Amino acid sequence: MENANISSTVTSTTSREEERQVEEETTRKRPDWTLLPPDLIIKISEELSIPNRVCFRATCKTWYNAVLPIAVPSPWLLIPDDESEQSHSCTFLSLPAAHFFTYSPIPELRGTRCIGSHAGWLAISNTQLDVSLLNPLTMSRIHLPSFITLPTDDLILEIDVFWMDDELIDVSAYNPPKVFRDRFIDKLVFSSKPTIHNHIAVTLYGTYGDLAYTKAGKDEWLLLGAASTKDHYYEDVMFHDDKFYCLTNESQVQAFDLSADCPTVAIVVQSLKHNIRASIINLTYKKCLACSRTGELFMFLRRINQPVLPLIIELRDPKDFMVLRANPETNLCWAATNDLGSMSLFVGANNSILISNEDLPILQGDCIFFIDTYTAVSSNDIEQLTCKVRWFDLKEERRDIYYASSSSQLDLASVIWFTPSLK
Repeated sequence: MENANISSTVTSTTSREEERQVEEETTRKRPDWTLLPPDLIIKISEELSIPNRVCFRATCKTWYNAVLPIAVPSPWLLIPDDESEQSHSCTFLSLPAAHFFTYSPIPELRGTRCIGSHAGWLAISNTQLDVSLLNPLTMSRIHLPSFITLPTDDLILEIDVFWMDDELIDVSAYNPPKVFRDRFIDKLVFSSKPTIHNHIAVTLYGTYGDLAYTKAGKDEWLLLGAASTKDHYYEDVMFHDDKFYCLTNESQVQAFDLSADCPTVAIVVQSLKHNIRASIINLTYKKCLACSRTGELFMFLRRINQPVLPLIIELRDPKDFMVLRANPETNLCWAATNDLGSMSLFVGANNSILISNEDLPILQGDCIFFIDTYTAVSSNDIEQLTCKVRWFDLKEERRDIYYASSSSQLDLASVIWFTPSLK
């Protein structure tokens, strides 16, 4: 028995020695790409697309020093192309540089739709309701539980009702999971720097705006808070400072901490007082939540309809846009403002972004970039969905169109703001 153990030890040691020799031999044969002449490195980089060039420059110190920085500052506007979900590329528009470029191929994008973006990552879902997070620069991918596991009892009923009420939909293309994704998944936000073993995601979905969450190690989506109703529901959600900030239809902000086994919640901004002005805001405006680096919260209000109020109440026409701000550390109440603190706000299906105007020298004043999507009939009587990215100067109350696109498809993908990252 002792001889057998000695023989086994010798064999094991010999195997390890052989493996080490093979590895050393392979390393000696492997070319040292850091020794490439700088002129050749530059020549290679010039043949790459802008996102690929960013990754190329980050490969090693030698390449980093050889290749000039890419002058394509963020945020980038992610633009769906004509092939829609059949494409495996991303078309971007850099706002500060006013420069279009395409990043491809990204096989993971084919057959998917982007439903969120945060800190250099995209949230994507296919028509089978599979969900994942993707960093298009590093190609890192994290699979999340399928939307099929969302806590809802009437998913198919909601889809059927929507389908039967819409005369413009081609019945032959009936695909309940796809309809649910396109019509009932509002957005998906997630924690910064996600990894396979450390990530948390929250989605806003359903007819009335429910919230569900998942995290590393979970194989399903779990309801976050009580189920929504037509009188109480969520309108927006964002991630900041390790918490998920959720905005209700009554303008209350709840901060959910999902780091522990059981979620905890705290009210960080109170609902608007129940008066005429609060009723107008709650009923008339679409709401969006954003947070600055200092912790101040901003609520962007965009008018969508005129509320039904008693005829005896005479009201001035409400503004098309409003901004309220609150500092949870000093005051739990909203206050109207026309000052974003020399920042600009980028609103979309992404995690809302506030960027200092010092980093965006082309902008003057506090601007808000937001998405308008509406249906229009063309000269050929073909109904098209038009998506316009507009900007609004909060102080000067000026507005204009930044980008517009149209599609005959009724499921034109949401426009998303993207901030690239190699992390």
